[in-house]
Amino acid sequence: MRSGALLDECRAGIHRGVPLHELPEGAGTAFNVVIAVPQSALSIQGSPKVYAGTKGDSGQDYIRRFCPNCGSTILSEPAALPGMSILRAGTLDDPSWLKPSMEIFCDSAQPWVELGGAMQRFPKMPMPG
Repeated sequence: MRSGALLDECRAGIHRGVPLHELPEGAGTAFNVVIAVPQSALSIQGSPKVYAGTKGDSGQDYIRRFCPNCGSTILSEPAALPGMSILRAGTLDDPSWLKPSMEIFCDSAQPWVELGGAMQRFPKMPMPG
């Protein structure tokens, strides 16, 4: 499985072998579909910029890696989930295989959002353990 930024300057790959296509722009939306991926299964091509200094619900830092040319966020690395990267599903070349299994940050959802289905729902980010 592979993903990339809008201008294809930076690429992330999960070792699955799914073909590539361009990233749709997705900033400014009420939704953010993500995939937790072990960092050992992830490879990054190019030189993404790093933004550090943001704190998550855990109170711990996380960093974001994004394309230095188009600004597309590719993934984040939360200190609360050591060894894991959170990959933006919108960067996947083929997201058709995805089936979300949970909704997080439901406390801050827009009032018109009702996804339904059999997904687990969490008011904030559930902590491991």
